[in-house]
Amino acid sequence: MFFLQSHPEIGRPGRVVGTRELVVPQTPYVIPYRVRRERLELIAVFHGRQKWPLKL
Repeated sequence: MFFLQSHPEIGRPGRVVGTRELVVPQTPYVIPYRVRRERLELIAVFHGRQKWPLKL
């Protein structure tokens, strides 16, 4: 998570507006997150096949 904190733009644009997504290598997991000012907000950990809510 330190790397993500240092480089928050590394995640792809999120499915939900205003979020980004980090795909966890070699796993089926995706971590949606938001960058708010000086803070990184991890929203959840989803399995890649899981249905996502419209709002996070």
